[in-house]
Amino acid sequence: MFDSVAANFVLHCVPGIWAEKGRAFGHIAQIIADDGVFFGSTILDTGAHHTPLSRALNSLYNGPIKLFHNRGDDLDGLHTALTAAFEEVEITVVGTVAVFATRRPLCPGS
Repeated sequence: MFDSVAANFVLHCVPGIWAEKGRAFGHIAQIIADDGVFFGSTILDTGAHHTPLSRALNSLYNGPIKLFHNRGDDLDGLHTALTAAFEEVEITVVGTVAVFATRRPLCPGS
């Protein structure tokens, strides 16, 4: 069991919608200690206040460069995916970045 697991600036690069990306949260919940913390950050697409430059870069990274896979990634979807695996979820949005911390895995010790 791990006391903490971090996923900083990773999720917006993972292909799929939140339901698909969220499968990883269930796996993390299985390997984190009952009192452990899963935390991280990701760049949101929908519902986030992008500047013209950040919107252009997000489009470029999702398009021709294919580095990002965050089209449609929003705060509600992230919250829903995290609460499917953890009892306590805290999310703070800073600009276009969602910073999250979770506690109390729903499948502790599995």
